[in-house]
Amino acid sequence: MRPFRWYVVGILLVACFFSVHASLQPVAIKLILDSLSTDPSGGHTIIPVLFYGLLSLISIITFRFYDYICLRFYPCLKANIIKYSVIVISQYSYSFYQDHLSGSLMNKIKDLSIATADFIQIFVDRLFSNFLALAIACFTLGIIHPVLPFI
Repeated sequence: MRPFRWYVVGILLVACFFSVHASLQPVAIKLILDSLSTDPSGGHTIIPVLFYGLLSLISIITFRFYDYICLRFYPCLKANIIKYSVIVISQYSYSFYQDHLSGSLMNKIKDLSIATADFIQIFVDRLFSNFLALAIACFTLGIIHPVLPFI
C-alpha cells in the first residue's frame, strides 16, 4: 500500500467531505426555510440558497474527484498485488508446485487482488464515512440539546 498512500489519503478526504456534506445539507435547508419563515418576501434567502448551491457544487466536484481516484487507484493496486504475489510464489520450492496446480494458485492471487480492493472500498465507503457522518450528526445534535445524541 505504500506506493498508493496519496490515493488512500484522497479517498479518506472524500469520505470525510461526504460525512460533512451529509450533515450540512439539512442545515442549509433549515437555513433556507428559517429565512423564508421570517421574511416571506425572500429578501434574505439569497445567502442560504447560495450556501446550498455552493455545497451542492462542491459535492459534485468532490465525487468526480473520487471517481478519478478510484479509476487510477484500484487497477494499479490490483496489478501491484498480483505482481508481488507472483514474486513471492516464484520463490517457493519445486515440490510446492508439484502439490499445487498453477491455475489454482493464479486464481487465488486474482481473488486476493479483487478482495483487497473490495475491502478498502467497503471500509472507506460504508464503514468509515458512515461512522464519521454519525459522529458529526451526534455532535450537531449535542449542540442543539445534550440529550439528543443519546436518543
